[in-house]
Amino acid sequence: MMTPESLADDYSEVIDDSFAILKADVLCDYENLPGDPHPPVMKEGQTCQNNWETYSDTGVVCVKKTWKSDNDVAPCYKAVGIIPNCTPDDILSQVILNPDDNCIRVWNPTHAGYKVICETDRSDLRHVRLFILKQDGGLMAVVSPRDFGQLSAWVKEDGRIWYMTTSVDDESVNEPNPGYVRGTVWPSGFMLEPVPNSNATRVHYTMHADLAGSLPRWIIDWAIPPQMTSFFTLAAQLL
Repeated sequence: MMTPESLADDYSEVIDDSFAILKADVLCDYENLPGDPHPPVMKEGQTCQNNWETYSDTGVVCVKKTWKSDNDVAPCYKAVGIIPNCTPDDILSQVILNPDDNCIRVWNPTHAGYKVICETDRSDLRHVRLFILKQDGGLMAVVSPRDFGQLSAWVKEDGRIWYMTTSVDDESVNEPNPGYVRGTVWPSGFMLEPVPNSNATRVHYTMHADLAGSLPRWIIDWAIPPQMTSFFTLAAQLL
């Protein structure tokens, strides 16, 4: 049986490998981000260099879709923006780790359930959580509800906070949910860093997932960028 004491040890290799993938995905963008070092203010829908495109009305969030390899089942989506009047710790504790339904909907707008199976103490240097996430269907019941069995971890390094989540094959998160399609999340998450000389936080949000089922790619491409940019607006309202 999984215990908080064994959780981090049992998944140490998965955690290390997933953090390495997430960091590589984020840091590769530092040389290619529009603006120096933050996305510029642009009109909604305007495309700037290196395929970053704005989706938010305020123009402070840029999003792009990338295929990591020719064999990828699904693309990786990235969103970068700034949330004012908050610290990285504020976003982590009050939004990302907060189990309140309203907070979960900030980063999972179709939230339908969140069950923590096991987690380590939050005071640990590397907090680890094993959980099941459920999402509602939509589009007049054409889209089936999804669920995901995931592992998450966060760590502080050099003034930044890294939050990573990835799917795992563990019997504790594989309980059947009739009517749900089981999706897969590859290493995804957030990098949070303070904006110099400002009470604001720069957020790099990465989402790489296979929603499974028979969803057309155009529906996913249409739905995900606005969902990702809504994180910045909703998080700012909560903080």
